[in-house]
Amino acid sequence: MDEKEKYVEIILEEFEKLPPEFQPAFLWVAVNIKVVMELCKGPKMSEKKIEVFSRIALEKEDYITYALIQFKKAIDGLNKN
Repeated sequence: MDEKEKYVEIILEEFEKLPPEFQPAFLWVAVNIKVVMELCKGPKMSEKKIEVFSRIALEKEDYITYALIQFKKAIDGLNKN
């Protein structure tokens, strides 16, 4: 198994752990990764904003927005330097 196949396997395992209502959002992010990366550029989002926007997205059952917020949080975490 090469490195790409290993990553695909890990991603599929994580995908299967998601609740069914989150799975389409996960796929949307994967298919539109270039757009998502562009949307996540810019200043770091505060933990408070992430918390508030995440709660609002979940209340509205807007799982794509929730996925985008979580992706932004992860990207910000990678770019701490």
